[in-house]
Amino acid sequence: QVCTPCRAGSFKSFVGLHRCQECSEDSFAGFPGASFCNACPWGSSNDLRGVASASMCKCNERFYTVAKSESGPVCSNCPLGAQCSSEWCSLQHAPPACPANETMIGSWSRLLDGRFALMNCPAGYALINSTDGSS
Repeated sequence: QVCTPCRAGSFKSFVGLHRCQECSEDSFAGFPGASFCNACPWGSSNDLRGVASASMCKCNERFYTVAKSESGPVCSNCPLGAQCSSEWCSLQHAPPACPANETMIGSWSRLLDGRFALMNCPAGYALINSTDGSS
């Protein structure tokens, strides 16, 4: 008999002869011998059990990926003007786009820090400050 480390993607948090458990959805264990699973980074999730890498976490539908790293995606809230009518964030796609039969109004561009900014509004539309509703 021998004690062996739990495989990556699983954990055992207590002393005893019990088996290792797979990490649940929205979490991961990136190395063998883990005593707990890490939660996916803020704004992201995964729908699998036993995940061994933060790279399997993806930004949720109301967020977009600013950057990717070994510790998982860096997600940002989708600006109101970039949300499709289904509340899906159009900035998750390159180029930004909504699913069929949905529209996104305005032109968005990725900045050097990975975030997006509204660059212009089409004729007939004005920029509204999202914090106070002023134009």
